[in-house]
Amino acid sequence: MRALVVTIGIVLASVLTVNAQVYHVIKLEGSVTNLNSGKTLAPGDVIQASDRLAFESANASIIAIGDNRTKYILRMPKMENADKPDLILLASQAATAVKSRNAFKTRAFNPDQKEVSDLKQYFGSDRFSIIGDQVNITLSEQKYPLNNSVIIFYYKVKDKPISKRLKYDQQTISIESDKLKEVRGEMINTNEIENVVVYDYSSPQDYKEITSFNLLFVNNADLEKEFNTIIPILRSQKMDDKGIKEYLVDYYVDFYGLTDSKALSAFIDGVLKKSS
Repeated sequence: MRALVVTIGIVLASVLTVNAQVYHVIKLEGSVTNLNSGKTLAPGDVIQASDRLAFESANASIIAIGDNRTKYILRMPKMENADKPDLILLASQAATAVKSRNAFKTRAFNPDQKEVSDLKQYFGSDRFSIIGDQVNITLSEQKYPLNNSVIIFYYKVKDKPISKRLKYDQQTISIESDKLKEVRGEMINTNEIENVVVYDYSSPQDYKEITSFNLLFVNNADLEKEFNTIIPILRSQKMDDKGIKEYLVDYYVDFYGLTDSKALSAFIDGVLKKSS
């Protein structure tokens, strides 16, 4: 009997904890309506775990953070064999916690790095992102002597192979959005180029593949809005700017992938300075 009471108590505590969870909306893809309030959700809104959410489509989603700073994605679960799925769900059922990479405490974030000696580690092999339209990367002359070789990005657009030699000045290469998106005189309309293969190229007989990844260009104005939605939440919890920067680094890498540490550090410093 006592064991039964303890079990019921644990279950009730678990239910109460779930129902007490709140989600602070940071970013939306598509449109989502909170049926409890009748309001179309926007960044800065707060969702209760028991709120009923109506998703405009199966692809609509919400990025949110909880009061305990856990990061969440709220979206409809994938449903097979459902021609017209019901797109209404409790917030607690739609929410999935995001496993953090803890980038700030690992080699994924190193703003003091003067030069890159391992492009495979720098780019990773999943997704690499650039804040804005361009990033400059200084390479180790010993590892990547640009007087003898060049860095080439190879990818496909509509199944057509594209090869782009990155511009460089001495030992600094530049990755530029407009250069990569220009294909045979036309601009491709995308923020993400999939399956970019990186080569260290000296000659047709002397080249080697370094890594491959999806390349994402992140709109800096949109990113600043996201950070400005997060910062007041963290400040209300008495977090100082050092802690906020660490959180924003992890948030960025968790949702957008690896990026240039110096660029991310400078971007966050600028947003924090303007918001203080």
